[in-house]
Amino acid sequence: MITIFCFFLLSLLAVRSLILAFSEAKPWYYRILDILMLICFAIFAEAIFLFSRYRFPEGLTAKIALFVIAAIPVMLSIDFRLRRRFSPNAILFILKAIFTLGLLAVSLLAVMSAGFLYFLEDQPVLKVVMTGQEQTQLVEWQPPNDTRHKENLTAYEVLFQTPQGAPVAQLFVYGDQVAVKAKIIRFQPTLNLIGLHNLCRIDYVHNGYTTAKRFNYYPHQAQEIRTVNSALSRFQDSFWQFWERIYYQQEQNAWIKSATLESTYFPLVDPKGKPFHGAFYLTINPGGLSSVSLP
Repeated sequence: MITIFCFFLLSLLAVRSLILAFSEAKPWYYRILDILMLICFAIFAEAIFLFSRYRFPEGLTAKIALFVIAAIPVMLSIDFRLRRRFSPNAILFILKAIFTLGLLAVSLLAVMSAGFLYFLEDQPVLKVVMTGQEQTQLVEWQPPNDTRHKENLTAYEVLFQTPQGAPVAQLFVYGDQVAVKAKIIRFQPTLNLIGLHNLCRIDYVHNGYTTAKRFNYYPHQAQEIRTVNSALSRFQDSFWQFWERIYYQQEQNAWIKSATLESTYFPLVDPKGKPFHGAFYLTINPGGLSSVSLP
């Protein structure tokens, strides 16, 4: 609640400064001061909106109530200033300065608190659903230092969706596990703290096995899934070339902590070998790629 209240109050104070800068009869340097205050209030309001908009209360009634609570004193102060003749008052100026500094401090704490939540939370990037449905696939492969094999292997249905539930891909994957491999850019903790998320780009999906023996014996398969809007793919391709330069140590950046390749695994079968039925969020956090189980 305090976050959106600060946002409304700062926005209204920015409007107040704009009105007073051009509506009062006063020396030009006081007008410049009002314009500077307008810029200051607007910057802090924008920062709160950018870093805390997902923390705003969802109810329209709560938003209206907070807006009215913030608007009443601001509107009364505008009316009072416009009705009286402008005359500088040192004590009143000091009180306003103290109030402004206090409000900016509270706003900064609101932004930082949102940053701490971003710093600690997992941010979903993909929903992975194992339906438990299965089908057989005829697969031919040759393990290292072994003869060629040809068998019917059981493949399990895996649905990939956006965090909001929109379909991305439907695959059948054989093996014990399914993994999502992605490029990760991790920013410095200071940037995470103020609300900047680490970045993730999914390369492809591949299967996996629970033991080294099974890994060395059974076949491997990778399948691409498209999670990037085709209209943005060219721009994103050029951006991720930057990841490549950092990953291969051709370049360094003071704002980026690391550029890594990571895979997160999800079960296709349970410990008894039966088809697994469940769902996970593939997530990204300050530590990199992770997952969160869904009920």
